[in-house]
Amino acid sequence: MGWGTYNDRASSFPQVRQSALGVATSSPDQARWDRTAVRAAITIVFAALGVRLVFVLWAPDGLVSDGEFYHGMALSILNGYGFSNFDGSAANLWMPGWPAFLAAIYGIFGISIGHAQIVLAVIGAGTTALVIALGARIGSRRIALSAGALHAFWPGLIFYSGVLFGETLFSFVFTSALLLIAVAAKAEKRPFAWTFAAGAALGLAVWIRSEPVVYLAVAVATFMSAGTTGRRLGARTVLITLGLALVISPWTVRNAVVFGRFIPTAVNGGIVFYEGNHPGAPGGPDLLAVTKLRSRLPHLSHAESNLRLSQLGWDEGFKYIRQHPVDFVRAAGKKLFLTYSTDDRAPVLVRGFEGPRRILPSSYVPIHGYISESTMLTMQRFANVYWWGILMLVAVGMFHVRRWPRYMAVLVAGTLALAIAIHTLMIGGSRYHFPETPLLAILAAQGGIGIWNAVRRARLA
Repeated sequence: MGWGTYNDRASSFPQVRQSALGVATSSPDQARWDRTAVRAAITIVFAALGVRLVFVLWAPDGLVSDGEFYHGMALSILNGYGFSNFDGSAANLWMPGWPAFLAAIYGIFGISIGHAQIVLAVIGAGTTALVIALGARIGSRRIALSAGALHAFWPGLIFYSGVLFGETLFSFVFTSALLLIAVAAKAEKRPFAWTFAAGAALGLAVWIRSEPVVYLAVAVATFMSAGTTGRRLGARTVLITLGLALVISPWTVRNAVVFGRFIPTAVNGGIVFYEGNHPGAPGGPDLLAVTKLRSRLPHLSHAESNLRLSQLGWDEGFKYIRQHPVDFVRAAGKKLFLTYSTDDRAPVLVRGFEGPRRILPSSYVPIHGYISESTMLTMQRFANVYWWGILMLVAVGMFHVRRWPRYMAVLVAGTLALAIAIHTLMIGGSRYHFPETPLLAILAAQGGIGIWNAVRRARLA
């Protein structure tokens, strides 16, 4: 079977005119079908919200690892000191989106980690809604709702609601951008407006993490696979790039004014790149190697030191790859293993243990111990079993992607392929597959439905 709309009688949307978001809108019978599907979707979203709220109401109001940095930065912004380092210099290591959002939460609801956790629970449920909407673009109600259910009850995602990391917000904004790209690819009305909106959404995601800049390539490939060519493709490429550039321009201009140079996003790229590409690189975060590299620099402000360190990291990392290509390939395997072998990072953070970071000889550095070790281990087992089940369903689902609309197959496959390439070049860790989970939920739903249909056909044979 070639490319085309998914056409399983038991799971297809009615063959009617689709709105921009892929929701059927014609006859009373079809509207009634729509109401049934919408009720199911709403139920799934509220279930996602419910389980997350239950968890964050139980979870400790603890700070650990990067969460301490984000909390401190949010307080700095809230108190009028801006996005600055501990020495007063302007911060440039990470993007300011999540600390600024956290500062807004503190400003509205008061300085409370518990309030932030509740907001994260709401955002996580919102991502479930986006997963359903994105899955609906395939043309199958069962895929859309099943993907939403898988995302709603995903333990690893639920557990991150209790940690002050930017992953939950980033996943919401990035998935919004992917949905807008899908809508823009097939929009008959105002396609250029949808394209610009997709670029703006990618720009908002860049405010949280720098990587979405490179996903412009996936967006252009998606437009091409939807039949956009020639001048219209060129216009869309310009519009989506313009949308992204305009949204991140305040940050880029700020960097130009403060540092006197063109820094479009953050400067941590070279540092992370070096962590993953140096002699003896473990494949994951290696702060000891970064500390040794920083010691080669003269005494500077923290901001200027980060700028020099990032450039040095790019230079040394590429030098290592050129001189040790075989070791780079081996390290790439370690990075991918660290990224996709488990989904148990959040329980470690909830527990209040940090590591492994190669700072001290021990594997884990105890910081707080908010929950018992046995509770943490139980959460980890639960998260990993669910994750391994998802991966098995994803493996099956990949064989059915050819039945999807071509542009959706390109969007999903291209996004995941580019994410894997980024992990291969940079560093690995289970935390870093978080933004891919909405797409993995859709693929897993497809795999589960494929297995169900195969079993049903075998029984009828």
